[in-house]
Formats: sequence, structure tokens, C-alpha cells
Amino acid sequence: MAYAIKRKGRFTAYYRQDGKVKSVGTYSSRAKALNAGLLAEEGEFNLMPENQKTFNDYLAKLSAANDIRVITRKNYITLLKKYAQPSLGSRRISAITKKDIKNLLDNLATKGISPSTISHLKTSLGSLFRLAVDDDAIATNPTHRIKLSTPKPDPTYTLEPKDFQAILKNLPTDGSVLLAQFLIASGCRYGEATELRVKDFNFQSKEVYVRRTVSDVGYAYLPAGTKSEGTRFLIVPATKNGNKRTVVLSSALVTEIKKFVRAKALAKEDLLFSKHLVEKRSKIESPTTSVVGKPYTIGSRTFQHATAYSYNVGGCRCQVCKEAVREYRNHYRKDKGKGKVESLSKSLSKRESLSKSHSRSDSESHSRSLSRSNSKSLSKSLSESHLPRDKWRAIWNEAINKSGIGWYPTTHDLRHANATQLLKNGVDVHEVKERLGHQSIVTTERYLHRIRHQQSNAAEVVNDYLE
Repeated sequence: MAYAIKRKGRFTAYYRQDGKVKSVGTYSSRAKALNAGLLAEEGEFNLMPENQKTFNDYLAKLSAANDIRVITRKNYITLLKKYAQPSLGSRRISAITKKDIKNLLDNLATKGISPSTISHLKTSLGSLFRLAVDDDAIATNPTHRIKLSTPKPDPTYTLEPKDFQAILKNLPTDGSVLLAQFLIASGCRYGEATELRVKDFNFQSKEVYVRRTVSDVGYAYLPAGTKSEGTRFLIVPATKNGNKRTVVLSSALVTEIKKFVRAKALAKEDLLFSKHLVEKRSKIESPTTSVVGKPYTIGSRTFQHATAYSYNVGGCRCQVCKEAVREYRNHYRKDKGKGKVESLSKSLSKRESLSKSHSRSDSESHSRSLSRSNSKSLSKSLSESHLPRDKWRAIWNEAINKSGIGWYPTTHDLRHANATQLLKNGVDVHEVKERLGHQSIVTTERYLHRIRHQQSNAAEVVNDYLE
């Protein structure tokens, strides 16, 4: 006969088998416990009791949680796998105590892990254990009421105009220079800036409308059945309520953006800061003989004309390579059942005719095509390519190294510099809040505290003259 015993507000289910009393687990209600006991007696209880599941079991469950934003879920899983799984992974979820969590966080602090990382890890652990509480595997969340030490924050530096100008001089392309200028002038987040399209700018009113943000979440975390499936980038609304944010730009910056759009021949739907416009692209050597079927080199790479690889990776825009890409796309669309597809024989005959005409003045025409590719011949497929954050970080850090400013401001420091300068020059804190897109005024007021701290330090420096 199955029965349940109440202990500390929870109910443990028991049943008899071969004259022995066995437990089926602990549950939040007597009804759940009795049901589990009856199923065990009848031999139908084949599922593992929730309190017998391990930390790894719930880590897998957290990875599949659909009620958490994709980028948030990715950050949670990354932190848990790196810092918590090595010590907690194989342990039963019900055996992990608050003391275990506190010891884990304290050990990480002694190893030099930053307080912000430890705080984010605690939040990630809280989400994982919340799943266990919902499953009745544990009674309470062991991360609750764990107080983290708050060490004295390191001195905060603000990027000065002279340092910023030194970095700009060492950025490799006009696209990278414009991106850095836009980030510090608008205060936009990196994901917001790299998802901006030409249509988001109103050049008459000197406004940019921030509607979306892009996150490089990786292929494994994108939800199946969405437009983003099959890519590493996820585009979501920039605000939780879906409303756009309007940022007014200076006349000088608007002029530079207009020049850039015209020079690159960008359409309304094109990304303003695609990776192909920001990254430095090696120049292709102009061949002196027929280019059809001939290889050419860029650095250590070798490319073959009349191939899609030459067009997409090598950056060649000769007519033969364009036709090769067209042929590839036609057959791709045919496989997907999309649109009318040009026949292979027709495509090949077109390539042969193009090859003959191209070989007459190969060197001159090839050089011309390559120069056009740097400006007005940018295809829409290339302009749709987002700039990964790690690619931009490499470009940015290389420019810092060459500038020799003595410290390493991050891309997000450009946003901090924007907010600090606005408040220093008397812009109302509520206006700054709306411009930066902060959800709470408390976040914006942190910059006021930073300014007051700097002013206090300045007063002490001046006081040295009085002693």
C-alpha cells in the first residue's frame, strides 16, 4: 500500500516491494506523492524522480527553455558550463546546498574572477535552480539570500577626445572610422548600430530610428522554425515594448553618413555597417594574362576565376565570376523550389561567351571591375552580412595598439563616454535616459555619480596648491 509522510512542508512517497519499503521521491503535495507511490506499486513508474536528477540534467533543461530570451539563455549556459559544471555537474540537484553555492562563488573570487562575472553566475544558477523548484525536485532555491561581497570598484576612465582621435587614425577603413564615430556620437549599443539600415535614417531631420538589435548567438541557440534559423545572428526589437527610439545626430555626422551611403551605392534595405564595409579587404593583383581559369592570390590564399568562391571570398567582381555566382544561386533556388531558374545549358553558354569577350582585354577590364567592387558594385547579398562582435573587437584593439594611448577602452566605453559628456555639459538626465534607451532612470544616474566622483578628485588635486 502506497503512503506519504510529510517532512518540512514536503511529502515523501513510499511503497512496498518484496517485503521492503522503498521511496519514490519527495513532492510538494500529498496527492502527487501518493500518485507516484501507486504507480511504483503497479510497476508503471519508470521516470527518474525529479530529486534524483543531476545538475547536468537541469543544465540541459535550461538550454531548451523557451521562456528565456535567446541571448540571455546563451549567456547563462556559457557561464554555468565554464564555472559551475566542473564541480556541480554530476551532483544530484537535491543534494546541492546554499553552502555549496556560496563556497563556489567565494572560490571564484579568490581566483581573481571579476565581481560582475560572479554576480552574473549567481543569476544563472538562480534560473537553473528555479526549474528544479518548479519540478518539485527541491523546496527552495539555494541561491536566494546569498550576499556577494562588493569590493571597492576600480577607477573608471573616460575616453578623452584626443585618445579617440588617435584610435580613429589607425582604423583600417572608412567604414570602421564611421562606425566608431557613430557609436560615440549616438550612444547606441553595438548590436543596435550594426543592425541599422539606410532606411532607418532621416537625413532631413538628422534623426536615426533605433528599431532592432542583432545578437551573435551562434547556430546552436537560435530557435527552430524562425527566419534566423541557419544563421548565427538573431534580430530582435531594440526595446521590450517594440517601440522605436529616436536619436538626433549632429549635422557633421549626418553629412559623413550621406557621403558614405552614396560612395557605397547602398539601397534602403542595406546594412550601413556590414562586415564587408568595415573590415579591411586585401587588394587583388590584376592579372597580365587571360583571367579565365587562371588562379590569383591574396596573401596566402589562392583563388580560381569563374568560381563562386572567387566572388564570395576572394572579392572578385569580373563578369565571369559574377556569372558563376548567378549559376550557383539559380541551382540553389531550384533545390529550394524558389522562383524561375535559368537552365544550366543556357547559363554555361552565357559563361562561355562572357569568357571569350572577357579574354580580349582581360587586364584592363579586370582592374576596372575590381575598382568598381570597392564602391558601387557591392551586391545586396554581401551588404546583408552582419559584422561579428569578435571581428570588430580585433579591428578596434589593433587600432588601440597602434595609437599607444596606454589603456584599452572597450566598444561599450564609447557609449559611456557619450553619456558622461552629455551630463557634463548640462543635458537633462531624463533626456539622456531616452537617448540611450535606458529602462530605468537609476541606470542613467550612475553616470552622474561618476561625474561627481571625478569632480571630487579634481577638488583634491587643486587643494594641493593650498598646502
